[in-house]
Amino acid sequence: MGRVSSREKYIERIFDLYRQEGLFLNMDVVAERIGVTKKTLYNNFESKEDMIRSTVQHMLNKVAYDLDKALRGGTDAIDSFRLALNVMKGLFDSFGEKLIMDVRTYLPEMRMLNHIDRMSLYSRLIIENYKRGVREGIFIKNLKIDYLAIFFTSSIYKMYYNNNVHVYLKDPYGFTIELAKYHLRSIVNDTGRMILSRIFKC
Repeated sequence: MGRVSSREKYIERIFDLYRQEGLFLNMDVVAERIGVTKKTLYNNFESKEDMIRSTVQHMLNKVAYDLDKALRGGTDAIDSFRLALNVMKGLFDSFGEKLIMDVRTYLPEMRMLNHIDRMSLYSRLIIENYKRGVREGIFIKNLKIDYLAIFFTSSIYKMYYNNNVHVYLKDPYGFTIELAKYHLRSIVNDTGRMILSRIFKC
């Protein structure tokens, strides 16, 4: 990636602060905690809301960049799926349960975690990975790709929105790994099944 701007440097520091203390901090507190003046913040962000949106979106863009690399990497589509899951683990680890919940409350219109959106990170993972696996001859051909994406993302959505209990957020990566195994078992052909057994032990 290219050179980091001063605004991006502030965003990194602001994100670290949000991760520790959540989104409900005013501009004075944010400025004091990251060691800049309030005027500096307003020179870089139009408002508190712009600062929050810009910070969250910047981090999601980084995840999307890493996901693109994962989808092109690996020895095959199944190994690529493993790499992509590691990227998503990075998302869980970097945001943490508190910040995920704060974003849902403070910025619901961002739909950051509404992965039923067909352009979301998880939908891209399912669709692009499936296409690769078909090309490589390890996934079953002619499955309804939109349905596959909806099946997977609807399950992920349940992890974030489970009647306000959010029990799966205690172990989001564990939940996602089990879901990934279930998904892959349902789409591999005989050749892919041997690869799946070797990589995911299932």
